[in-house]
Amino acid sequence: MHPARLMLGAVCLLTAHLLGGAAAAQDDWVPGSSYSDVPTIEDVLGFKPIERFTSFYETEKLLHRWAEVSDRAKLITYGEDYEGKKLYMLVVSSPENLAALDTHLANLGKLTDPRKLGAGELDSIVANTPATVMISTIDTSEASSVEAMQIVAYQLLAGTDARTLRILDNVLTYIIPVENPSPRERYVSWYHTARSRIPKADPNAAEHNPPWGVGNDSNHYQLDPNRDMVPLKMREGRAKVELIRRWRPELALDIHEMGAESTFFFPPYPEPYNTNLPNDTLKKWWEIYAKDMREQFDARGWRYFSGDSFGSPFLGMHTLYTQYHGMIGILFEQAAGSGGLVLERKNGSLLTLRDRVQHHVTGIMSYLDTTVAKRQELHRDFQEFFQSSMDGVPGVQQKAYAFPPDDDPNKMSQFIDSLLAHGIEVQRTSEPFSVGRASGYFSNEPERHAFPAGTYIVSLKQPLSRLANALLEKEPYHSIPVFYDISVWALPYQYGIDGYWMNDVPHVAMESVSEPPSPKGEVAGGKAGFAYVWPYRGALDAAAAYRLAESGVNLYLHPGPATVAGTSYDAAFIAPVDENDESIHNLMRAVVEDVPVRIEAVSTGHAADGSDLGSGLLQPVGKPAVAVLTREGTDTTAWGSFYFFFDEMYHLPFTPIAVPELAEVDLQRYNTIIIPDGGQSVRDGEIRGKPYEWYFREEGTQHLREWVERGGTLITVKGGTAFASADGGGLTSTQSLGVTQKTPGAIVRVETRGRSPLTTGYPDTFHVLSRNTRLFSAGESGRSVLSYVDAEGLNVAGYLLDDDSARLATTDFLMTENIGQGRVIMFGEDPNLRNQWTHLHQLLFNAILFGPLVR
Repeated sequence: MHPARLMLGAVCLLTAHLLGGAAAAQDDWVPGSSYSDVPTIEDVLGFKPIERFTSFYETEKLLHRWAEVSDRAKLITYGEDYEGKKLYMLVVSSPENLAALDTHLANLGKLTDPRKLGAGELDSIVANTPATVMISTIDTSEASSVEAMQIVAYQLLAGTDARTLRILDNVLTYIIPVENPSPRERYVSWYHTARSRIPKADPNAAEHNPPWGVGNDSNHYQLDPNRDMVPLKMREGRAKVELIRRWRPELALDIHEMGAESTFFFPPYPEPYNTNLPNDTLKKWWEIYAKDMREQFDARGWRYFSGDSFGSPFLGMHTLYTQYHGMIGILFEQAAGSGGLVLERKNGSLLTLRDRVQHHVTGIMSYLDTTVAKRQELHRDFQEFFQSSMDGVPGVQQKAYAFPPDDDPNKMSQFIDSLLAHGIEVQRTSEPFSVGRASGYFSNEPERHAFPAGTYIVSLKQPLSRLANALLEKEPYHSIPVFYDISVWALPYQYGIDGYWMNDVPHVAMESVSEPPSPKGEVAGGKAGFAYVWPYRGALDAAAAYRLAESGVNLYLHPGPATVAGTSYDAAFIAPVDENDESIHNLMRAVVEDVPVRIEAVSTGHAADGSDLGSGLLQPVGKPAVAVLTREGTDTTAWGSFYFFFDEMYHLPFTPIAVPELAEVDLQRYNTIIIPDGGQSVRDGEIRGKPYEWYFREEGTQHLREWVERGGTLITVKGGTAFASADGGGLTSTQSLGVTQKTPGAIVRVETRGRSPLTTGYPDTFHVLSRNTRLFSAGESGRSVLSYVDAEGLNVAGYLLDDDSARLATTDFLMTENIGQGRVIMFGEDPNLRNQWTHLHQLLFNAILFGPLVR
């Protein structure tokens, strides 16, 4: 036989095994079905389901084709990702339901706001409105999920059997097959280049081992949108919440994959639960849906589990977040491992893509069947979620939160913007008021407190009171010390906002807030005769300084306090006219068009209080030339946090440098290099993996050391600091002291150790996040800039073991050490975790802008 024919025969035999022979037919995915002439997946894309992975662009083509030809479909574009890929939702139901879509959505809106529900309307809405089910996954590199949703979509679009028609008549099904396009496209593109003609089951094969940055669930910026649902910093999460608020799903199916040695998970979830939720109602529905699911899997002999994993009160993930909008949030987790078309497990059995997809399809159809059977009960419990929220969260004493105006208007603007993006109702007082008992985020006991006019109020007497309290409460209650991610996430801590809660809504004149406060950038006073001055109160003030310095403007930091031209400053940036050319005036006007800072044009260098603008106490701010290490060795999320920080949040130039290229790069082009967290990782009190020095190699480490000695500023974070320590790459005398046992995101206090430009803008004591913390202490040649406070005053909120408190209290958060003409600035913990802790962004700007000032 000809070798090519022999090879083709082998490929066909294996493909038949993987696809189950004729089992790729649609009626085998959903037995007992019949179909119309709606184009199949093969008709549109040229290949059968599970023969290969579907790219984002192929899914996009499929959705558009189906929407064009089917009267059961409506295609919604609800946003786009950072690479310009559209975010699509396919609405599938009967033609009659789609024709009455606006009426159905209006009625669902009444269920979510009891103030809009007229007398006697509830029964009619319950009887005549289809249920709403959202099927999606944010983790689109978990590859079987997308394939399964496409098969379910075709089933609903083309099915003519009684089962499918019942679902169409009773359910509006919202299918979001590619909610996060970037990781999907990265994974599928890579897999097509890595796979062999004959798929490899060997877990060591290249097709099961994606490179750095591929095969994870992170977006363009290598940040995971499935951890962003508290601050809503990213496009994907914001678009999802807008979609939820418009389309009002009642059941959310979140389709995922997990390790290959597992089976299939579906709820019930175990403890801990978030006490803001109606957990008895949720448990009831988890059991209702699980009943048919178990029967379906039992009939096929498929292994599964529930009730002993994936329990968490954390609302930053999509599945759990949906429950705060009244939905029954359901997580499917299918065994998959590294994916591929087929994978050999440790016991020798094969896990195929067909297996994975079939389990998901069967599970989704089961949940749709149960929704049909329980449609009216689902409506009533959905409405009760919001009805029961109107007088506060049941079982929760506080009824309102109050947030006084902040010295940094941009920080307050971002905080209010996050609340409004969630759909939280916010009001602003028009007069001062006081309350007899108010508890604060940084106080231990309630006390009388006076609030100024302009204070923002979040009443818990609103439809989304459960969500509001979950976002704002100091810390959630954990019935058992089990944490899927972090133990505390209150938005005021993330933004550094001062706030209070009270047991009654204050009686004071208030107005509704529909938009966040929008500080405008401006140059006040026209063309400066002496200097341009602006306060350093927050990160955006520093971002303006970065841009101007990078454009060649000569700047100084005035450490303050000072009063210049009638304005008082704690710290300020100064741009003297006589040390810059005429372009400074246009540059100032240009920067405030994009950065909302207020710059004063002054005609005097005299300070009525404090040092004059020509004083030697002012320190020069050099032109930043920043590089950030990336690729192999760096933690993808830590790198992504810096990527987002520079590129998306503050729009600042920087250069990514791949770690493998470090030894060959001309580092003299840069005056600042940042090493994000990476190298070894910390988990469950253990350090795992290879250290940074393994990735840098001896020549890379030496190259970096010589650059620092010649005057460079090296900024290291966590694993990067381990590299800089005496026990790592040996750049400094910093002592690496191991790790904490279990710190799943506690908020703790640090304190300054003397005056330093690195702490400009911060009080002597403030809060940071401690998570899976590595422990460091400044060495004999270094200096501690920020240290953790004593154990008894350390923990502000979150879970922290006594032993970990004692260990943290003897260590440093921020250290410096001079090396030759340069210096190393070392963070023991990541101040930029997921780019969510805006409160700490000033520390990063201080390190970048003022690094050369460190002595």
